[in-house]
Amino acid sequence: MLVNSRRTWIRDIFTYRGTVLPRIWRRLLFIAGLSCALTLGHIELQSFIVRDITPLPFTLTGFALSVFLGFRTTTAYNRFWEGRTLWGSLVNGSRSLTRQALHWLGPAAGAAVEPAQAEALALRRRRLVYAAIAFSHALRQRLRDEDDLDEYAALLDPPLVAALRRDGNRPQAIVTRMAELLREAYDAGQLHAQHVPVLEASLIQMTDVQGGCERIRNTPLPYVYRVLVHQIVGFYCFTLPFALIHPLGWFAPPVTVLVAYAFFGLDAIGEELDNPFESDANDLPLASLCRGIEIDLRARLGETDLPAPAVPHHGLLL
Repeated sequence: MLVNSRRTWIRDIFTYRGTVLPRIWRRLLFIAGLSCALTLGHIELQSFIVRDITPLPFTLTGFALSVFLGFRTTTAYNRFWEGRTLWGSLVNGSRSLTRQALHWLGPAAGAAVEPAQAEALALRRRRLVYAAIAFSHALRQRLRDEDDLDEYAALLDPPLVAALRRDGNRPQAIVTRMAELLREAYDAGQLHAQHVPVLEASLIQMTDVQGGCERIRNTPLPYVYRVLVHQIVGFYCFTLPFALIHPLGWFAPPVTVLVAYAFFGLDAIGEELDNPFESDANDLPLASLCRGIEIDLRARLGETDLPAPAVPHHGLLL
């Protein structure tokens, strides 16, 4: 995600980074060249006469196309916002699970606790919290088609790390291990039966977050809809200069480019936001969210040697 300091209105107008221009500048350049060539041929060389073409069909089509593109952009933004909502749910769910693990995993009231049992309990709590941290990293890598188990291997037991290297769904393997830790705590008398459903609900929430993110990532906009948008926008923008040459003259090229920028830009925004889990300038900062989860959860364990918060690199927060 692109993180900018407070900018002025003028600077925003002339900015390039983070806009749709890197995606559409070639199309705009072609439209500008075509429009200039047609205008030159019509006005200066009198070799191309387009007096009989009226802009009325383009006016009516442009209005319908703008509504169509507005709906497309809204749909894409809804996918972006749903992805952010799911990751916000993961942040809150991880904090809740940590609180539950620290306060509800323990011996019965009044029961004597030997030092070995207290140490085993502390280790089980830490493993559960560390697994929650590892889940966020594993989910981020799964959504971005990354494969760097060593990034969070230190948070997990060596047997689990070895198993994850062969597992095709690492986030769910980690959740399964968390369920095993809860079952071990229950069998050891460290988890009351009434608290089991609450902790299980936290694990279900993590699974639901993964499923929701995978649904967004693996179900893009239907191909037929996307192609239709490209075809209509392309045909409209490439034929628009023919209708503007006669009424506008040499003003036709800049007006054509401006209209093309609006329509091509809205189309590109829809593509940009369609998958919010990538690492483009306008995608969600998943790495930053994972780092925040790790800092919060390890701080609840009483650790002081915490990783530094994520900071933007050249204004880009991954």
